[in-house]
Amino acid sequence: MADSFLTSDGCAIDYTLYAARAENAPRLALIHSLALDRSIWDGVVGELGCDVHVLAYDCRGHGKSGKPAGPYTVEQYARDLAELFDHAGWPSAAVAGCSMGGCVAQAFGGLYPERPTALGLIDTTAWY
Repeated sequence: MADSFLTSDGCAIDYTLYAARAENAPRLALIHSLALDRSIWDGVVGELGCDVHVLAYDCRGHGKSGKPAGPYTVEQYARDLAELFDHAGWPSAAVAGCSMGGCVAQAFGGLYPERPTALGLIDTTAWY
């Protein structure tokens, strides 16, 4: 299900929620690299099938999400993800990010330690 929502500062965030067959299936949020969008995860979503609830989204400034004046920070991206979790009704989930997305995942884990059940950090760094 593709949709969008507005963050607390009014930025539209475009996302896709892929539902698993079982309601109690694990949850996984995927964060893309700089200058890309959520479509980089299409192959991963295909491999997971319907065994995992997957949330893939376009970070602000990317893809179909809003592009308000920057600069953007990883903390801001992490807040957007927390608000997206709230919007989706997800108290927690595993979070994986590639490159910039890995930085966001780390910031999310630091700012909201109760929310990630695991972090997948792919080709990333601790800071940009």
